[in-house]
Amino acid sequence: MADDSISLAARAVERLTGTDSTLRDELVAGVLDHVLAQPLRDLVDLERVHALVTSALSEPNVRTAVQRHVVPGWRRYAAAIAGSDTRVGALVPEAARPSIHAIARALRVPRARWAKGAVDPALVRRFLAPVWTQVLLSFATRLPIPGLAAAGGKRDGSGVAGFLARSVQGGAEKLIDRGRSMMGGLGAEVERRLLEAARGFSDNAAEIFREALRERVASSEGRELLERITGELVERVLDARFSDLQEDVAALPLDQVFDLAPQLVAHAAPGPYVEDIVQREIAAYLELEGERTLDSMLDELGIAAEVRAALLARGQSVAAGYFASPSFADWCARLLGD
Repeated sequence: MADDSISLAARAVERLTGTDSTLRDELVAGVLDHVLAQPLRDLVDLERVHALVTSALSEPNVRTAVQRHVVPGWRRYAAAIAGSDTRVGALVPEAARPSIHAIARALRVPRARWAKGAVDPALVRRFLAPVWTQVLLSFATRLPIPGLAAAGGKRDGSGVAGFLARSVQGGAEKLIDRGRSMMGGLGAEVERRLLEAARGFSDNAAEIFREALRERVASSEGRELLERITGELVERVLDARFSDLQEDVAALPLDQVFDLAPQLVAHAAPGPYVEDIVQREIAAYLELEGERTLDSMLDELGIAAEVRAALLARGQSVAAGYFASPSFADWCARLLGD
């Protein structure tokens, strides 16, 4: 009897380990088909999976993942895209462009009621007042009025420069009223030259404003005010309810976006731009992690034992169902038969 058992086991092993084992291939396919046929609710233990995911998302684990994969991945992308001539429109099919234009036309500025009062207007005025003063002084130096250009260079509060600075601090209406009084009765030629000065100034106004803003930010008072403004805004965001933020999101034409997304993805995915990103990142991941075992990766996350226990519990249940199936019984008969 023992010899018969040994002979039967040896025959089964021989049939399953042969270089061309049809029975082995049938077993693998049968197990796989049985697993794929199971309802997901029978394969997934929700409570157990939730506990595993929560345990894996610890700060050290997330930090390691970011440093090991996210940061290098972003740098690889940034380096690759720097020399790319690919246009955004290359990822968009021509047929989708009218829909994109329609979505853009439907966009409305969000109400952002949660942000009301997020920043103290007085702080903003204090921060920007010197910027506007410098912009106006720059304009003043271009005006064809004797003495005005020279006064424009002063920063001590005297002359026209001081007048403009005080006017900005005091309000735009006062500046306009006093400006009208100063400019009254200058004549057509001066008016023409004023218009030319205004046009010349408008060409450079943006750069003048940016330079003035850079100087303001670089100043100690400017940095202090900007920190206070930013701090208030951040605190308001942190204090906002998700339900309030959702009001702004709900106002977006999301149904149109969701309807368009499959067309955009299907068009972009096979293209060289997306294909290059996917291949590059898969290759980089395998280069870094390809020699590791799944067990070692789970052990690094601190959930190897728990995952093994969860897979065993579900695997035993699925295996029991497969072993009880007629197809497995037929397979066994052919394996052990003569």
